[in-house]
Amino acid sequence: ILYLLKEVETRKLYCDFKCKSLFDYATKILKYSEAEAYTRINTMKLMREIPEIKIDLEKGRLTLTNAAQAHSFFKKQKRQCAQTSSQKQQIWNPGLENQKIQQPLTVTEKREILKNLQGQSTRKAKTILSQQVGSEELYVESTKNLSSGKVELRFAIDEDTFKGIQKLKSQLSQPGEALSYEALIKRVLEKTLFQASSCAPKKPRINNRTLTPVMRTFIKTRDNHSCNNCGSHFQLEVDHIQPQALGGQHHPDNLQTLCRPCNQRRAVKTFGLVKI
Repeated sequence: ILYLLKEVETRKLYCDFKCKSLFDYATKILKYSEAEAYTRINTMKLMREIPEIKIDLEKGRLTLTNAAQAHSFFKKQKRQCAQTSSQKQQIWNPGLENQKIQQPLTVTEKREILKNLQGQSTRKAKTILSQQVGSEELYVESTKNLSSGKVELRFAIDEDTFKGIQKLKSQLSQPGEALSYEALIKRVLEKTLFQASSCAPKKPRINNRTLTPVMRTFIKTRDNHSCNNCGSHFQLEVDHIQPQALGGQHHPDNLQTLCRPCNQRRAVKTFGLVKI
């Protein structure tokens, strides 16, 4: 199954099933639960980076769950290092000036950690991974679907951003109203989306020499800012129905909105994986 997921990811085959992502494909087409899909996809990505763990997985020395935990940890650690480095470079902060910036783990270090996870229970593996960062917790964005039909968002923000949110809450609250964060986000979204929909761009002039930003905006608005294939609203791109390399023009009738994976999948089907 890990090799299947790898091939589906490489060729973006999930787009042929109108799926928005590999995770979408694993849950809807392969019928895995969300937890099972998450575990297998993360393990596949770890095996792609460190192929030798295949033997440990086959012999049972390393479980899928522990491998998935490790990949998630490595990803969070790398992102945290990038965030800390960016903060030190962009904002002068005396508290950070002499702080040593933690570097992303090397492949050798990852192999050593994975070796320590062999034969361990899920709980013990989590403890081993948490010890890699000492007392400093890795704060990264995450989402979790709740049984109530809601989604839990977790992320860390700086103090200035928090003060701005508090100020916005006080400005948008009615007298005597205790505005929740959920209600605040809803009001901001409703206002922003209404303004975007009421400012639909006019049909631009056709420029056969280049695809202008105005034309891109027009096409995305025409297509309701969603992928024409899978319906995704993420990483949208304007693509030629008849490829420009095959004589396609920049006319609106020859343009469509696709998410990046669907656009890549279409390119693979048209020109082959070697050309991409």
